[in-house]
Amino acid sequence: MKWISSLLLILFFFNSYAFKLSPMSQSLTPGDGEQHMLFNVQNKSSSPIAVELTIAQRNMDEWGKERHPEVEDQFIIFPDQMIIKAGQKRTVKVTYLGDKNISVEKAYRLIAEQLPIEVANQDKKKRTNIKILLKYVAAVYVSPVKGESELELLTSSVDLDAESFVVKVKNKGALHHILNKHHVELNSAGNKVLLEKKALKGMFGENLLAGKVRNFRIKTPKSLRGKRKVSLRLVEISK
Repeated sequence: MKWISSLLLILFFFNSYAFKLSPMSQSLTPGDGEQHMLFNVQNKSSSPIAVELTIAQRNMDEWGKERHPEVEDQFIIFPDQMIIKAGQKRTVKVTYLGDKNISVEKAYRLIAEQLPIEVANQDKKKRTNIKILLKYVAAVYVSPVKGESELELLTSSVDLDAESFVVKVKNKGALHHILNKHHVELNSAGNKVLLEKKALKGMFGENLLAGKVRNFRIKTPKSLRGKRKVSLRLVEISK
């Protein structure tokens, strides 16, 4: 009987708290006349839910940890609060009110959270108390008319006398860059080792915001363990 109770609890949790925000990333270019973006919030459960949407700056430190300070007077979200019936979808309009003439991309987070309130279930004629909440965090970029990303490897050499080493990369360009087109090459007195996707866990696929620096810790290859003054370079994947 215990496994039946557990199964019912899992089904109730999934049924009561499943909603979806899409898309998870959008950009607009206000200098080209783009002023708004559309997002969809879909209630995939069998009960009504309440959702609130807010937008915040996306500040990222060198280790990838983010802070989200509030944004004032730069966006309008409509609607910013809603009750969505079971199985229904609502469209949310996010309008940019800030500076149109920018030279470097601005990064934000659109945050959709389920509200901790009771909402009426019309089918069952009772109220559902939402205690466990879901949260979606989407990427929002306000981009300049012209610009591109440009990577610079700030770590020219490392000593491989430990299990891992740190690579520092800067995006000195005007747009964000997803690190999914570069490998890292290590060169020790002509002995070259190319670190590809699996060896770059924690770096490959990461986001480098415009004008920012990121640190990435990489596992030292056994073949180069103990080597000193090993040079590094980024190698772009030709695919």
